[in-house]
Amino acid sequence: MESKRSININLLPEGDIVSVLVFVSRILAILVSWYYNSSILWAIFHFIIGPFYIIYSLLIGRFVDGNITAILNSYI
Repeated sequence: MESKRSININLLPEGDIVSVLVFVSRILAILVSWYYNSSILWAIFHFIIGPFYIIYSLLIGRFVDGNITAILNSYI
């Protein structure tokens, strides 16, 4: 009897809105991290702790005066 194994790789999370928001915050964390640090290691680390890094960035004022649009426009 042959058993078929399949590998399922999902780039986008399935399910509730919280998992989608966490995923979006992780992508935003990568973008913000690269904008300020230009380091792939920091970007990977900030992806892992995504929502916490975004909250930290908000608390220290990285997004004031339209900086979030400057960050996003730098990738367009």
